[in-house]
Amino acid sequence: MSQEVTFHSGALKVSQLSAERSGKRLSLPMTFLVNAGDVVCLTGPNGSGKSTILRMIAGFLPSHSGAIMLDGSAYRPHQPECPLPARYLGNCTGLSPELTGWQNLRHLAALHRIDPAFERSNNDLFQISDFANRQVKYLSAGQCQRLALTALLDPSDITALWLLDEPETGLDADSQLRLHKHINAFKDAGGRVILASHNPDFQHHASQHITLLPPETDVS
Repeated sequence: MSQEVTFHSGALKVSQLSAERSGKRLSLPMTFLVNAGDVVCLTGPNGSGKSTILRMIAGFLPSHSGAIMLDGSAYRPHQPECPLPARYLGNCTGLSPELTGWQNLRHLAALHRIDPAFERSNNDLFQISDFANRQVKYLSAGQCQRLALTALLDPSDITALWLLDEPETGLDADSQLRLHKHINAFKDAGGRVILASHNPDFQHHASQHITLLPPETDVS
């Protein structure tokens, strides 16, 4: 069932998206808004489209129908002039195994045209300094996730939209708590977050919940 909403100035509006995946049509019949200070949590079983919708919003996957709008215009997160650039973290961290953690962080910062906030000594929110001088191929999955989060998420940059696909994956309890605080600081400053998570703690702190059901049908 579609959700009726009213457009507000400055809101990111996601409407009635669908995509084709492995010969099937994935329809996501909902409309929702993401305003400043919102955390939207996508929930649902595996295969219901959580990762797909995040990738469509990030601009990595074309939508077959529907629209993603910002201030009434098509949302183009990777254009240099976009006022709400996307910071997407999926199940692939994008880290090069042959580079050190620091080298990866500087490369990702340049790639995303963002200020390397992790260079500031008081900004080691995920405690990476103990292992960031090592090549990534020698790090654990949790350490790699902490590097990726450090590279992309700066709570002071509220012009960005965080798109997080199960960001707690591989993190220990302390790192998950740090991520909670990171998201809350960003939200409280007026940032916007859309995340997919099976973790009840992450779901609990969201201001909106979008529950997806398996909606696949064969493409005729």
